[in-house]
Amino acid sequence: MDFAPKLRASALGAAAAIAIAGMGIPGEAGAITCNGVCYGLDASSNVDGFSVIDSSRGEETSVSVVQNYSTSGRYMNGAASADLATGALRGFIDTDYGGSVSARLSDQFVFDLPDGMESADIAVSWTFEGTNIFRDPSAATYTRVAAGFSITGFGGTDSVQFNNLNYQFTGADWQELNTEGFHRFTYNDVLTVRNGQLFRLDASIALSTYGSATLDYANTSFFTFILPDGVGLTSGSGVLLSRAAGGVPEPSTWAMLLFGFGAIGAILRQGRQRSLPV
Repeated sequence: MDFAPKLRASALGAAAAIAIAGMGIPGEAGAITCNGVCYGLDASSNVDGFSVIDSSRGEETSVSVVQNYSTSGRYMNGAASADLATGALRGFIDTDYGGSVSARLSDQFVFDLPDGMESADIAVSWTFEGTNIFRDPSAATYTRVAAGFSITGFGGTDSVQFNNLNYQFTGADWQELNTEGFHRFTYNDVLTVRNGQLFRLDASIALSTYGSATLDYANTSFFTFILPDGVGLTSGSGVLLSRAAGGVPEPSTWAMLLFGFGAIGAILRQGRQRSLPV
């Protein structure tokens, strides 16, 4: 599904030579004057009142958590991460019990325009995708998946945001996201900027379910800018989108985690099946 409420052909047509996010000139940490804390990240996993949390405020540029929980033959495996360098937010739950995971990132940044260029149109692209598998009716009823982002200019300047998949905007798109199967949403917009203008990016995902389900959003929520030729990006973190690209393959670490989660779930399910009376 493609959301492009303000996409203008001139923004892409004018950029005969374009730089994918981060292929401009990422600045060093502290190279800009931020409004408050330059950047922050959070990742968390929670089940039955037990939480695993990793957060950073102006320190680390990526965070991640993994939680493996079992009690009385029931289980929940959860993982979440946020990475400013790739612009990726990830979440995963495999459970027959319930639980939740979430991830968030924020960073402040400016665009560096060439001499003589007063303003530039920056194409913004954000993709969110994943798969819901419901193994009982309660999971189908109580699963909640949400995601969104905003780019806000300080001082009342231009901004873009996408809230169609937010808990607070429970429209048709959000309803579709919370059904079983594979879902993919893409948002495109254009941000008009001036040289040295300060912006803030905020993005988040959240997954929760009760009952037996797998919510696989471990290769999702990728955020990129497409920069016109000669335009660079300087961020408070010094790494924002420096390793981002469309369709980034799933890192091997996440593949290993998911394989482990699947194996654990299969073993537990087989154990339960063997215990059933015949």
